[in-house]
Amino acid sequence: MTTPFFRMPAIHTDALKIDENADYLLRQYFHNHSDYFDAITELFTGIEDYALGKEFLAAENDWLNELSDDIDNMERNEMPPLGGNPVPVIRRLLADTPELSSDALIQGIKEAIPLLDFVEGDDEKTLSNIDKRCELGYNTVYPIYCKPSDEAISSALAADTSIGFLEIEGSWFIYLHSSGSDMSVDIGYGYLLVDDCIPNNILSGMPYQEMNPMITEAMNAYFNGVQL
Repeated sequence: MTTPFFRMPAIHTDALKIDENADYLLRQYFHNHSDYFDAITELFTGIEDYALGKEFLAAENDWLNELSDDIDNMERNEMPPLGGNPVPVIRRLLADTPELSSDALIQGIKEAIPLLDFVEGDDEKTLSNIDKRCELGYNTVYPIYCKPSDEAISSALAADTSIGFLEIEGSWFIYLHSSGSDMSVDIGYGYLLVDDCIPNNILSGMPYQEMNPMITEAMNAYFNGVQL
């Protein structure tokens, strides 16, 4: 199989006056889905009130059932669905390890639903985590043709990537909010989420099969399905 050949240059942030003009889409996404994230914050706050996860489950089981129904309703009404309902994850984790601490329970939820990684049981901490994800890890950004949808933002978070999206005066870009030895697969996945293609100069040859299963599945579908 062959893929279309095209290149997309990285742009130095000085050329775009990022600090003055950038609008980071994660903040918009968080605001657009505030009911969902408020419910998760309330859940984490409730868990933190107990030393052990099983104590929380025993005391708050009825409330958990109501919260689970509310989150399921939010999921059904969202296009696309958000990160998922953490209540079944709680019950599964505590069935496997009844003595799990509350801190470990929250960590287990975040590992099961990576989209929730930046959410805390305290609004100020959550906003601080969002601010950190709206800081550039490098002084380059990558132009994209289309506006990132909420689905693209959700998928980037759910796949536990290091990318974010920003807008500058009607143009959209991928950026990295953390640094690493080779982030090309994350960037390529961002292009795939938004533009349905990957510039040939982006992937460095790093084996994407070793990445998050969501990335591997998307990359396999792209490279096996695009023909000239």
